This record gives sequence, C-alpha cells and structure tokens, in this order.
Amino acid sequence: MNENHQRTSTIKNFLNFLKHPKDEKDTDATFGFKLKTLVILFLFSLPIISAWGYLLVTLQKFNWLDAGTNVNASLIYKYSFFKLMLLGVVLPPIWEELAFRLPLRYKYNYLMQLLAYLISLTGFVQIENWNETVQKYWQKHFAKFFYLLAIAFGFVHMYNFVDHKQLWAWIIVLVFPQLFIATILGYIRVRFSLPWSMTYHAFHNFMFLIFPFLSFYSMANYQFKNKDYSFKMENGIEDKVYTASEVTLTRVEFSNYKLADVLEIVLGKPSKYLLRNNINEAYVNINFINNHKQTSTKPNRAIVSEQLQKAFKVKFKKQLIKKEVLELYIADSLKYKKAISALSSKESCYSFKQVSRHLDSQYSNHYFVSNDSIHLFTLEINTQIAFEELKTNWKNQYGLEFRKEQRELEFIDVK
Repeated sequence: MNENHQRTSTIKNFLNFLKHPKDEKDTDATFGFKLKTLVILFLFSLPIISAWGYLLVTLQKFNWLDAGTNVNASLIYKYSFFKLMLLGVVLPPIWEELAFRLPLRYKYNYLMQLLAYLISLTGFVQIENWNETVQKYWQKHFAKFFYLLAIAFGFVHMYNFVDHKQLWAWIIVLVFPQLFIATILGYIRVRFSLPWSMTYHAFHNFMFLIFPFLSFYSMANYQFKNKDYSFKMENGIEDKVYTASEVTLTRVEFSNYKLADVLEIVLGKPSKYLLRNNINEAYVNINFINNHKQTSTKPNRAIVSEQLQKAFKVKFKKQLIKKEVLELYIADSLKYKKAISALSSKESCYSFKQVSRHLDSQYSNHYFVSNDSIHLFTLEINTQIAFEELKTNWKNQYGLEFRKEQRELEFIDVK
C-alpha cells in the first residue's frame, strides 16, 4: 500500500468509524501500519485544531470571549523541561486513557459489568445469562457509549480554564480540540489497543507543548544594553520557592517572580486589571540597571515595561471595560462624625479615594472606587478578614457603606 493510498484509506476508515462506531479490533494490523496510522491521524488533526485556534483568537480579539488562563497552556511558562514532560506528556496519557478509553472494550469495562451483575440479581435478567445479555446490549449501543465517553473527556477539560464558572456558555468552543481528539483516541483504542491510544496521546501532547516551550524559552532569555542602561531577563521556574524584588532610582530587580506580579509593580496596577493571559503565569528573573540616577522610579519602570514587550513580542494595550464597582460613601453621617471626632490627631488619615485604592489592591474579587477626596478616614484595614466582614464592621463602627455602580475601568491587555 503506497503512502498516498494509506493516508486516504486511514482518514476514510476513521470517518466511517465515526458514523457507526463498533467494538471491533483490527487483529491483522502490523506495527508499521499502526505507527503510520497514528502519524496520519495527527497530521489530519493539525489543520482542524489550527482553525479552532484562529477562531478563538478572533473571538477574543473582538472581546466576544475572554477565555482567560488555561492551566495546561500555562505549564510551559512555569516549569522546567523535565517537569513539563512529566506533567504534560507522561502522566495525563496514562490516567486519562485508563479513565476514558479503557472502558471502550467491554472486557475491561468493570463498572458496567458490576452494574449489570447487580441488576441481574433483581431478576430482570436470568442470572446465568446476564453477561451474554449485557454484551449484546453493549454491541448494539456501542456508539452511544463511545460518544458519551468522548463528551465526558472533553467536558472535564473545561476545568483547565481558571474562569470556567463564567465560561460554560462557551463550552463547545473551548473544549472542541479535546472533543475531537477524544474521537481519534477512541478510534485508535478500539482498532488497536490501549497502549497505542496512550502513545498517540503522549505524542500529541508533546508536539503541542515542545514548540511553545522552546519559543518561550528563547524569549524569556533576553538581554539589551546601551550607554544608558542594561536589561537582562532569564527564564525562572515555579519550582524555586524564593522570590525577591527591588525597585529603586537606579535599578529594578526581580528574582523568580511571576510575570503577572512583575507587571503589577511595573505598570502600577493590581493584577486583577491585567486581562488573563497564559504568559502572565511565566516566572522570570529580571535585572535592570540605569546608569543615570532618576528622580523617581517611574522612568525605570517604563523602560522595563518597554523591554518586556520587546522580549515577548507583545503590546500592553489599555482597554476600557464596564464593570460593577463598589463606591465607598457615608451612609450614616452622625455615626461617621462621631467616629471621626474620637480619633486622635496623631493618627494618619486618608481620603476616601485613597482608601478605595488601597482596598482595590487588597481584594481581588471586587473593584472599588470613590471620587471623594474631602472626607477623611483612618486606614485600619485588616485584609486577613473577608470583605463581607469588613463591610459589616465599617457600617456598624463608622457609618460607611458600599453602593454598586456600573463604571468603565481601565484594564491592560497583553497582546
């Protein structure tokens, strides 16, 4: 069989199988035939998954969808090569194939056999014939079991998205690659065997991890130097527990810092204002030295921001998004005046606007605002307690409350 004929035949057989899945093993297939089948199906899947990728980028570009951080995709930015291979290429193909493809052969579908046996004890099926009866049912309805497991495999991967609770309406779009790959893995498992579906699974994961990893590694190890300053960045890894930062008039340094935390300091915005992006999960080491002492840290932070954009070939773009905000205001003026009059003159007071900014940096689940720069408040914020408790305390002690409003807030998008 020549290569073109096998490629056409393999794809045709796969598509015919999807029309009428059957629990039938190809006992005559040679090792070489099986290996070529895996390669052909992988090449067949590439343009389909690529088209999905372009669709996802388009949806996010026009702000129709914010998929957020994908836990699996962010592995390449967080771990060493060895740990990446272990967590992305070795372990998932083993446990996921055992969970979702092992049961595709009736002989190994222990859960179904147990349930069938228990049902036989009720008398609906003659106990001496229960296994034969269930096998016939299995063969007749195999297509349903095949697609049910494929759908389960796809839907489970919805939990790869950090913001999955807000994304269920997009589930078919977001897990389409897993749904499609599940049909290929199921086909290989049924036609050949479980080790072959594990092999394909591992190869697929390896190919989709290794190139982004190498690309990120080359970008993360970047340096630039001129007569005014020097900038050097190296790839960090989550495995290392130490983190340190220094921002002065002459230098900016981060040791094994998550990029999202670096951007929070460099851009002067809480990380919740950074639109979720997988690269934000990267760990980096940064050493910036300015040969000319500055009057503030702002110029140094601006240069670091510029170099980060050059290194990762991205742009930090401002974007206005309407959000529900909590505005701090005086609900009970008598209680507020009484609380303020009891304060010592030595205590530091801040405007409501300053207090709101501080709250905004401490509580990631809410957005706080206030345009009130006249009234003052002593900043005694114990951020170890939940916001609901703090809100109750402030209402009872100071007569302060938070009202909900819709406002446009400025976010930073990494594109």
